[in-house]
Amino acid sequence: MRKQNYLVVIMLVACVLCGISVAFSQPLEDLVPQMVYIEGGTFSMGDTWGDGSPAELPLRQVTLTFDFYMSKYQITFQDYDRFCDETGRSLPADRGWGRGYRPVIGVSWWDAIAYCNWLSDNDGIPRAYDEGGNFIDGLGNVTTDPAKVIGYRLPTEAEWEFAARGGNKSEGYAYPGSEDFREIAWYCGNSGDEFIDATLHYAREGRWEHLPDTDPPVYAIYVLAGWSQMLSENHNRTHEVGSKKPNELGLYDMAGNVWEWCSDYYSLYSSNPEINPFVFEGSSRVLRGGSHRSYDIYLRVSKRSSESPTGRYTDTGFRVARTASSAPSMVRVEGGTFLMGDEFGDLWWGCSPQHQVTLSYDFFIGKYPITFSEYDRFFDDTLRRRVSDQNWGRGDRPAINVSWWDAIAYCNWLSEREGLPVAYRLRGEADEGQMLDADGNVTTDITEVRGYRLPTEAEWEYAARGGDSSQGFKYSGSNAVSSVAWYGGNSSSMTHPVGGKEPNELGIYDMAGNTWEWCSDFYADYTDVPKTDPYISEGAFRMMRGGSWRSNTSFVRIANRFGLITPTPAGSRVGFRVAITAR
Repeated sequence: MRKQNYLVVIMLVACVLCGISVAFSQPLEDLVPQMVYIEGGTFSMGDTWGDGSPAELPLRQVTLTFDFYMSKYQITFQDYDRFCDETGRSLPADRGWGRGYRPVIGVSWWDAIAYCNWLSDNDGIPRAYDEGGNFIDGLGNVTTDPAKVIGYRLPTEAEWEFAARGGNKSEGYAYPGSEDFREIAWYCGNSGDEFIDATLHYAREGRWEHLPDTDPPVYAIYVLAGWSQMLSENHNRTHEVGSKKPNELGLYDMAGNVWEWCSDYYSLYSSNPEINPFVFEGSSRVLRGGSHRSYDIYLRVSKRSSESPTGRYTDTGFRVARTASSAPSMVRVEGGTFLMGDEFGDLWWGCSPQHQVTLSYDFFIGKYPITFSEYDRFFDDTLRRRVSDQNWGRGDRPAINVSWWDAIAYCNWLSEREGLPVAYRLRGEADEGQMLDADGNVTTDITEVRGYRLPTEAEWEYAARGGDSSQGFKYSGSNAVSSVAWYGGNSSSMTHPVGGKEPNELGIYDMAGNTWEWCSDFYADYTDVPKTDPYISEGAFRMMRGGSWRSNTSFVRIANRFGLITPTPAGSRVGFRVAITAR
């Protein structure tokens, strides 16, 4: 009879192991995860309550001198599966719990950094890791300073704890965002069926008086050898990200659901104050945050663990971070061959003849024109006088009154901030206005230029046409001009915030209208001779493309082109976007 009762209990337990579904209200559809901006600061790292493990001591002061971003949610199966699909990697198993918005599991530390490098490649920024798993700066040199790393990466352990504590908005909670861990975490006491969760929780703590009064008592299961571990592993499971309360910074699931890989190797703490700490030698890699299988003590903001970086675990995933930078959003454009010039024969003679152009390389181009918010940061940082916005407003409107020299100065400033070689000799320098390769030598080979720059005229037109995804539209993204362009017929005689019209086939906005955009090239007449990677380095006119808020429909056509006798004048119709050669 006793054995039969136990079998009944076992069957009841098995029935509830099917899990529950948690609605997730916020879509995560972009390739790049949603990121939260975190200002640097100083904090006490380690066990600030005096009741943690020896690994959390000694307490010491840590300063992060830089701002950074951290993903709002743990990386989900939806995020990671796209990476696997595009790179040909095997999909990690979900244990039958479901994919979608649940945090990805079964990923090693090496898998996680491969995802980070893939994100960087797709966003047009230098990678964060070399093949040995070392941090690298924008030039590809190994560094131990996370402030010099540009690409997407795993957070350092110090960044992780600072963010979990709420950064400069911390309210001093023991758990990320609350003193009640049940509000903010999926852990061993709530990550499955409520009845079994309670039983597991109280039985583990030996609080038998709180166990449900059943016949036979459910806790009797736990006296059978090996059953407690078996039930824990098969019962507790992950839940969709973002379904618990966030912490002070708006970060979700910093406690529970899955352990999260950090960039650091694991090491014992020292008592000395540290600035931007990063442990770059060791054998095991740091894990933080606890999981759906963890007791509440493992959910504390200071709790640490570690595992082999080659291991793949069912309670381990990751989130990404990135050092704050000034880089604009970029779109990757794969190289290809296209016909450049006036395909309809109704534009001015300088837009003809059509001719074949091949771009033998991939490149990135700004998703939007450079905005005032981006351009003003350059002016403030270099102590230049801000340009006029014509009283139309700044912020997300495209920067205007920008000379060609101002535009390339911005490109060089952006390169320097991102740790890249500059792309231009500036005005007043020898060979002013000429392109530079990675070693600082003048070049006319665009594939040798490493820094941020203005697109070549051929790159601009190829991207405006939609690259290898082109559908042959007259305007960039449509044959209906009003759907993609702010021009003379709908602009009310002013610029408008970028991204307000439909994008083109590549997801690039405002390549028709709003502002003319500077290109790197000088003007040259077209010929019908096929060209490969063209770039015109001499002449009298610098090229502009795309038309503006004041243009008629002909000037916002993809094939139309315009140049200025000198690159110095700038007006309310002129702005720019940036490009960079893909490595």
